[in-house]
Amino acid sequence: MATCELFEDNQKFIVESLEMPKGFCTSAWVSIYSNVRLLAFGGNLPWYKEKGIAINCCIDGLRPVIFKLERI
Repeated sequence: MATCELFEDNQKFIVESLEMPKGFCTSAWVSIYSNVRLLAFGGNLPWYKEKGIAINCCIDGLRPVIFKLERI
């Protein structure tokens, strides 16, 4: 399995105004956007003990990337 060439381990992005960060992969953004929006508006996922957190992965099954989303 190959790794995604667009992201690096522990890379950080800050989302402002719900806009996709510059240099972010469009497919990955589509995969995580619903939870980005949920967290941005103060929502929480009920199955996570810690509030303001979501874990998502990219839809590219050949080069998977896992994202930890945190409300700051």
